[in-house]
Amino acid sequence: MKKALSILLSLLMVFSAFSVMPFSAFAAEEYDIWVGGTRVTSDNKNNIPAAAGYEQYSGTASYEPSTETLTLNNYIYKGTGNFIRNVSTMVGGVCSQTLNTLTIILKGNNSITVTGEDINGCSFGIYVGNGGVTFKGDGTLNVESADVDASRVLSNTVAVSVASGINIEGGTINALAKKGADSVGISSSNGAIYISGGRVSAVAGEATIESIGMRASNSISV
Repeated sequence: MKKALSILLSLLMVFSAFSVMPFSAFAAEEYDIWVGGTRVTSDNKNNIPAAAGYEQYSGTASYEPSTETLTLNNYIYKGTGNFIRNVSTMVGGVCSQTLNTLTIILKGNNSITVTGEDINGCSFGIYVGNGGVTFKGDGTLNVESADVDASRVLSNTVAVSVASGINIEGGTINALAKKGADSVGISSSNGAIYISGGRVSAVAGEATIESIGMRASNSISV
């Protein structure tokens, strides 16, 4: 009887310990990448859903955090994206502020379109604010940034904006930037652009300061 009571008390202590554990102990791990307005977590990384309010969404986007690899498989997103760094004047379709080496693998036909007209700020189809990006695969990606208010000096629209270099090893990339103070199809603000495979089209829209298809702080090599 004493032994049974001891076991019962032990089980109650274990149950009590679990019942008072903070919710954070079971929370999903969050990664510094947003896709289609949704922050990627350990729970949704295998099939990242688009955030509410999208105009169009289909296909699959998945993320492998150990290699910082985003795979787009016939992924279609059209919507307002999400704020970058919680700044309401910067929006992006796929964006990260701290990733070092994002790899994007393209499968099938993919499209990322950030919507809006005369946005008071900056619009990006793809934005990586710290590291570089490598494109691989045999699929297609059409990426488009939105119209921004060109009367504001810092209102820029860039289809693909990357800090530390862009490597295009495969796939077909069609980048289109809309109207802005600065309008740039593909930009590497602190690195080079290397195109060793695939096909690339970079088109800029009307601009009050500069309209350019492809821009890099270092070289552009094909």
